[in-house]
Amino acid sequence: MADQVNSYKTTFKVKFLGDYHDIDIDWSDKYGWHQQKQQLLGQLQSITGVPCKYVYELLLPILREPLQHVQPRDDPYHYAIRNQINYWSAATHKEEFFSAIRYAENSFHLAYDVHFDSVISRRFINIRLRYRLVPERMVPEGVCRHGFCQHRNTKSIFNRIKDIINNDEFNETIWSQVYPIRGLRTRRGVYRQFNVLQYSFLICDDVYSRFPSDAYRLINSEPKVYLRARG
Repeated sequence: MADQVNSYKTTFKVKFLGDYHDIDIDWSDKYGWHQQKQQLLGQLQSITGVPCKYVYELLLPILREPLQHVQPRDDPYHYAIRNQINYWSAATHKEEFFSAIRYAENSFHLAYDVHFDSVISRRFINIRLRYRLVPERMVPEGVCRHGFCQHRNTKSIFNRIKDIINNDEFNETIWSQVYPIRGLRTRRGVYRQFNVLQYSFLICDDVYSRFPSDAYRLINSEPKVYLRARG
């Protein structure tokens, strides 16, 4: 890690759907923060097959000074890198990457969340992906964690999501029906009719059972659409 701090290039590993990939970021002065961000997003596009324009943000795990009741190595904070294509955002900070890579010991799972709902007041792209870098060491083999579900992160499920995202005509049809609707619950009914709602709430029984209350489950999942598979 010390070598990376003193170099112009950062390299780390991500594991996505069972395969490992190297991610490189060039920090030399010839690149500005926007170009460095696009380097990162472009490599993620090559790995996942999802165009950058559908990516809302990437979350890095960052270890901060913990609160008294928080275990420092079990509950990291997150630093958000937002995609300049769709949203205004701050610069990608080199120090935050170094902190995340050090915390993860240089190896991450690349996890994802998909949202088929956009901000009601603006006409942004309807489908959004959020990527999360989850330290590989925090996810035991075959075990689900709140930040990484083994049943969600499979090729069969993600390929289905990717096909939906890349189908512009299908998404335009959905968006034409959803856009006039203000209520989130009513919007979810439309997504359910088009058989895409479940991809926004892919939670297995194991993760579902870990939620601290029914109210929390209602916010973070949708009844009768979570994955019925034991973690």
